[in-house]
Amino acid sequence: MTDRPDDAARGSRKRLLVIAAGSVVFAGVIIAGVFAAGDTGPARANLPAAETTAEAPEGTRSQARAAEAPPASGPKLKGTGNPIRISGTDPITGKRVTLEQFTGKPVVLAIWASWCPGCNEEGPHLSKVAAARTDVHFVGLNYRDDPAGAKGFYAKHGWSFPSIEDRSGEIAFNLGLQGTPTTLFLDSEHREIARIVGATDAAGFEEAVDRITAS
Repeated sequence: MTDRPDDAARGSRKRLLVIAAGSVVFAGVIIAGVFAAGDTGPARANLPAAETTAEAPEGTRSQARAAEAPPASGPKLKGTGNPIRISGTDPITGKRVTLEQFTGKPVVLAIWASWCPGCNEEGPHLSKVAAARTDVHFVGLNYRDDPAGAKGFYAKHGWSFPSIEDRSGEIAFNLGLQGTPTTLFLDSEHREIARIVGATDAAGFEEAVDRITAS
């Protein structure tokens, strides 16, 4: 049986639509893998171990792997690279904030925006941890936002720590931002120890803070 011309045309259009839909789905999978890694659960910091273990003989590999696992507490972790130096206006209070004013303790630097779904997801978790931990400084970096949105975000999630406005995104770009939210964990000299890319929860924040403070 031969298809009629209009049937053949419709069939061709359907095949094209299927192919196009498949391409969109494939592209969506790639984008989701980059920007929505949190679908597999709250993001976690890839924290370095305080000490490293030399290669062990074959018969003791299992013991060596156990030794490589970082302890729950121990020496405070030290960051690498140059100290981070950022400053700007607090979008909530209008006051000038500089990272250099937060001394003597490690720093949790949260890069966030009021329009960011992941930031709103983790907002109450960070609020809870920031209120409970006095052994670290908490500072925000408000990425490509506006003051009204920032103030609404603070009111919604009960944040009280200062933020630095980054309306142009230049500061975040220089910090190597890959997506929001991103949380940087700095030592007391403001060198980066580790970061969480993507939304996390209270347990993720607590785990990282415990490690950088050796709690």
